[in-house]
Amino acid sequence: MALQKVFKETYTKQLRDKVRAGIELENYARVDEGFPYDSNMVASLSGIEMPLGLETRLDPENDFKTAITLYEAFPGLSPVMASNENFWIYLTHVDCFHYTQKCWPKVLNGQADNKYIENHWFLHERGLGQTTLAWLWWAVHGSLDPNRSKNRRYELTEFLFEKNYIKELISTKLFRHRPAVIGITEFLMHNDDVSSGLYVRRIRFIKKYFNQLGAVKQLAYLGKYFFYNELVRQKNNILNAKSQKELNQEFEEEEDEE
Repeated sequence: MALQKVFKETYTKQLRDKVRAGIELENYARVDEGFPYDSNMVASLSGIEMPLGLETRLDPENDFKTAITLYEAFPGLSPVMASNENFWIYLTHVDCFHYTQKCWPKVLNGQADNKYIENHWFLHERGLGQTTLAWLWWAVHGSLDPNRSKNRRYELTEFLFEKNYIKELISTKLFRHRPAVIGITEFLMHNDDVSSGLYVRRIRFIKKYFNQLGAVKQLAYLGKYFFYNELVRQKNNILNAKSQKELNQEFEEEEDEE
């Protein structure tokens, strides 16, 4: 089987510069044909086989299904390789070009500007955690539990996708530490009163809490039970977490008092 291809870094820069300059944006609206690229500007990804028919197995209407399919399509992909933007940009432009169009269809009706294309076909301005396809791989990698039986290893991943927690959690560096994600997710699964409503402010409280705790503890060396038990101790605070609007109002009131 052929090795997976990636764009050379210089070519990725060339394509991005064209988009930023508003040049050849019409190439992203091609429906019957793929994206026109220079095949001399690609390299092979050592040790990673190119999966056959990957795009036909991806469902733009089902992120969880697509995430699992994508993750299993590249069994040898390491976090270091998955941090290479040239790999993901090759996928969005070549192997999964039409899937990307379906996810971000403004390119098909002329409503997409260069910023829209750059954020969805290239590295997103908020990082890999928001980048097309890349965020799906990282979502699975960070939340699968290898200690569970084979048919349950994606159970936590599915929960995060179903509850729409995944985008909130993946945006933090904590998501790179799998025991933390597993401990947090198991806590959410076991506490319906926490996960049943106002989940955005509660997830943000959890993120902020561990970010602050990370200033005094080496969280990267701690296991899932530490994170689970910390949330048990903080449960009342999580339930009473305030919205950003409420926090802003309190801040304004404090300024007025001064």
